[in-house]
Order: sequence, then C-alpha cells, then structure tokens
Amino acid sequence: MAVGLIPCSGAVLVLLYALANDIILTGVLMALSIAAGMAVTLAAIGTVAIYARRTAIQRSAIRAGRLRGIVGAGLSVLGPVLISGLGAILLAGAL
Repeated sequence: MAVGLIPCSGAVLVLLYALANDIILTGVLMALSIAAGMAVTLAAIGTVAIYARRTAIQRSAIRAGRLRGIVGAGLSVLGPVLISGLGAILLAGAL
C-alpha cells in the first residue's frame, strides 16, 4: 500500500483548490481517495503480471534448461533496452 503514497500533482491541485475554497476535509478525503485508487490499481497490475508470468512459464514449449536460460537472459536484456530506446526517442522528440 505504500505505492499510494507517491506524490501526485492532481492530488496537490485538489488540496490547493480545497484550501482556497475552505473545504479542507473534503480535499483531504479526495486526495486519500486518489492515493487509495492508485495503490489498488498498481497492486492489481502487479498481481496480474505475476500470474501471467507464471502461466506463461508453465505453458511455454521451452522446457530444456539451457535453452530456457538463454531465452530468459535474452528477455532480461531486451526489456531494459526497449525501455531505454523509448526514453531516447521521447528525449530526442522533446529537443
């Protein structure tokens, strides 16, 4: 549940609006709702990812130990490379 404690610009805006309109309790409740929703959503995504990985491994045709290790190592490198490449593309587009 600590994920819901991530600072959110939307929650800050809600709190500022509530402070300006003298409805502080409502603003705090809304910010807590945002945090709880974020925590539940991220926990659900993480749970689905864990079960999907487990199911994919069980159903995979790659059962041989060595080949499975090679494919696993390749996928472990491919993910960060794709994310870094996407970040580089977004950075180049912003410049």
